Amino acid sequence: MNDELTNLRDEWEEYKKPIKEEIFETKQQISDKRVEYQYKGDKIKELKKELKQAVMDIEHKKKVYSYME
Repeated sequence: MNDELTNLRDEWEEYKKPIKEEIFETKQQISDKRVEYQYKGDKIKELKKELKQAVMDIEHKKKVYSYME
């Protein structure tokens, strides 16, 4: 009985190994994607800020140009 229980426990552990590995890998992929999306989100915010500044610069140059005419 004890040997049977030990064998069943060993089989169960062997069965769980690939499942645990898959869960770990999936969590790692999710974590990697979070980091990537955070970086991309920050990059988009930076580009929006630069674009807004460029528009403001153009508006200023238009005003200066109009004044100079």
